[in-house]
Amino acid sequence: MCDDLREALPAELRDQPDDQIPQLWAAWSEARSGYDAAHLIRTFQLDRALAHRLVGLAHERQS
Repeated sequence: MCDDLREALPAELRDQPDDQIPQLWAAWSEARSGYDAAHLIRTFQLDRALAHRLVGLAHERQS
């Protein structure tokens, strides 16, 4: 299962440890759904830079 979630992530995020992949995938999913970095930080306790990167990548994919 972890490999399937990993493959759904942007390539630059796939090298994360296995135990972080489900949470990172959920955050990525919410970023693609339009949630902002502040939401990702609050909900998933993500690092600020990572949360902003997820949102940025989501916006790039929508363009």
